[in-house]
Amino acid sequence: MFNTPSVHRVHHGSNDKYLDKNYGGVLIIWDKLFGTFQREEEKVVYGLTKNIKSNNPITINFIEYKNIWKDVKRCRNWKDRFRVVFGDLQWRPSYFKEEKE
Repeated sequence: MFNTPSVHRVHHGSNDKYLDKNYGGVLIIWDKLFGTFQREEEKVVYGLTKNIKSNNPITINFIEYKNIWKDVKRCRNWKDRFRVVFGDLQWRPSYFKEEKE
């Protein structure tokens, strides 16, 4: 139930299978309880899913909050705003896709 190098590698992986997995820190029991545990099953690809094109440490640390805020402003109702902030990191309302077309 302790974190291992393999579990930690998955946490840093940008493979679709490994996104939002293995947040437990020292004890992986939390990931098992909340369904976020993932075994290392394929070679881990490290890095970001989208390049932020910056080496500025302030930008690197806060860009995701900026992106969340942009999405919150685009939401049409409070339920969607709540899900963008507290839900699955990849979830977006279906009308976001419609707006881009």
